[in-house]
Amino acid sequence: MPSSREPSNRDIVAAAFEKMAEGDPSRYLDIIADDFRYEFIGASTWGGVYSGKADFRQNFGRVLMERITPPLRLKTLRILESGDYVVLEVAGTNTTRDGRPYNNRLCMIMRMANGKIIEITEYCDTALVLDALGERV
Repeated sequence: MPSSREPSNRDIVAAAFEKMAEGDPSRYLDIIADDFRYEFIGASTWGGVYSGKADFRQNFGRVLMERITPPLRLKTLRILESGDYVVLEVAGTNTTRDGRPYNNRLCMIMRMANGKIIEITEYCDTALVLDALGERV
């Protein structure tokens, strides 16, 4: 008899990032709560806190995608779950619009509630972000 258990937070995030590895962000965007909090760690113009999905998409995602040749690809290297938290390490295999490689590695700490991401704290090589993507203006 098949199991009827609800997917774990790890399962939900893993499924979304399987699609991200293929360049499809739709499942990832679907599991982000509308009022989530996103913090990009770093002292550059990319660093800061984005409040809500609309703020994140307009002031971070849009700017990022103006500089990267679509689609954005992120492959899961490691995923851990503890209670309401999922920690994800991913590697990007991307190219900037001017043809340079942008292959950053990221660690994302996600807090989940009711199957949705309500908070993300992201760490990455911020020097590579600035070198490949420039200032976020």
